[in-house]
Amino acid sequence: AVTRRKVVVIEQPAAYDVGAMLGLSQASHGSVDWKPERGTRLHVLDRSSGEVETRTVPAFFFFHIANAFDVAGGGVALDVCMFKDPQILTGLRLDSLTSDALARDLPRSRLTRITLPADGGAPTMAEVDDAKATFTDLPSIAPAAVGRDDYRFVYAIGASRPTCVSNRLHKTDVAGAGGDRTFEVEGTLPGEPLFVPRPGGSDEDDGAVLAMATDADGGTSLYVLDAKDMSLLARARSPIGLPAGFHGEFVPS
Repeated sequence: AVTRRKVVVIEQPAAYDVGAMLGLSQASHGSVDWKPERGTRLHVLDRSSGEVETRTVPAFFFFHIANAFDVAGGGVALDVCMFKDPQILTGLRLDSLTSDALARDLPRSRLTRITLPADGGAPTMAEVDDAKATFTDLPSIAPAAVGRDDYRFVYAIGASRPTCVSNRLHKTDVAGAGGDRTFEVEGTLPGEPLFVPRPGGSDEDDGAVLAMATDADGGTSLYVLDAKDMSLLARARSPIGLPAGFHGEFVPS
């Protein structure tokens, strides 16, 4: 995570097991050994001085950071798509996804704010998504909101239960001001949503959200949503089926 003043490197207690990778031994989660007793370490680099401070918080597992920003007094905050442990690694194995019993128990991730005070005060961790959210990952935000402490909206993939994979897109209002919205088409597998600002727009959510998705029939569509209410503006059907992916990028010109 990078802010104007800091760089934060998250070291989670998940060690790769080479023997498990080669099928010669077993690790706790696929090819990863989870060691929660070590906690999760956050290495905070001051971009001006080069000094590094390491803070430890209760163990968590993650893939993506939604945003990070400086806080008063020289601290830093990060909004992270947080799992309690790496169970998601085995939850996405083919044998798990094809088992009705296992597929209905996809590990739950929550958008969580970690705040690290600069004065040596205790770090805090607080969930900033809707308590009804069942999954949040592949987050993106408005480019103009990166690094801002007053930003509000995170766009991400989500999941409604029962499900084995992400099947919806949702907008989370991290300010808790009632701006949460959801978009879902039955049977689709959506990828990372990307926010594209409307030229001349001023509001943080004035623009469109683009997301590729595998449709229920195996084809591929690009969905274009109104970023304010996540309603469908347009759908462009690909002439060929494309593999489901993770990340994308919008190039304005």
